[in-house]
Amino acid sequence: MAHSGTVVDLSTTPARQKPVDYGERSMGNIVARRFVHSDFAATGDCVKLIPIPANSFVKELYFHVEEGFVGGTVVLIVGDDADPNGYLVDTEITEGTLNLVSSITMTAAAGAYLAATGARPFYTAADTIDVELAFSSATTAGIGVIIAEIVTIP
Repeated sequence: MAHSGTVVDLSTTPARQKPVDYGERSMGNIVARRFVHSDFAATGDCVKLIPIPANSFVKELYFHVEEGFVGGTVVLIVGDDADPNGYLVDTEITEGTLNLVSSITMTAAAGAYLAATGARPFYTAADTIDVELAFSSATTAGIGVIIAEIVTIP
């Protein structure tokens, strides 16, 4: 299934990287990247945000809204090239919502990868975690962060 709108690849843009404290309990690589309202010119546009190396799987996925999104009803969708909403389906992120880091596995809108046991894909080839925004009117503000723990098998 393809993304419905324009696709912009920010997965290798160092300015979008957000520092993360790795801690001692992590088995994988923790990556956090920001997306901003201006990344999405039209509803349904997609931003390729986090690179996933070949021979990897996404162990955990979180989101954090640093600044509420303004633009009518704003909906966040998170997936990859194979399933654009595989991780998160239609979660409204308008002003004042989702102020804390939330595990995507805990939301009512978990996508197919997280909703079914054993459904998370193993990426034999490199891919990206992609973010789409759908909105009812052009967004004028908003900053979000996707945080992923990615485990690569040597």
